[in-house]
Amino acid sequence: MDQRALNKRDYMLAHPKSELSGLQAHDPHHCIIFDEKKFPELTCPENLIALTRDEHSYWQGKGYTGRKFFWYYKCIQFGEEHMKQWYENLPGKIARERMW
Repeated sequence: MDQRALNKRDYMLAHPKSELSGLQAHDPHHCIIFDEKKFPELTCPENLIALTRDEHSYWQGKGYTGRKFFWYYKCIQFGEEHMKQWYENLPGKIARERMW
C-alpha cells in the first residue's frame, strides 16, 4: 500500500464521521489542493476532510469557493500560521493560488 493510501486510511480511521454533518463519513476529500499522485505530500491532515459521499460530490464541483471555505475551516482547526507555513512549504511545482 502506498503512502497516500495509508494517509487516507489513517485519516478516515481518525475521522469516522463527516466533519461537516456528523454523519458516517465515506470519503476523504482533498479540500484545498486536488490530489496529484506525484505529490503525496498533498495527502495530509491539512488537505483532507472526512465527508459523506453526497457531501464529497457536492464540494468537488465548488472550485475556488469550496477551497476558500475549507481553507478557513482548516485555519480554525490548525491555526492560520500553521496553514500558511504548510502551504508555503509545498513543492513549487504544485499549481496553486494564494488562499489568504
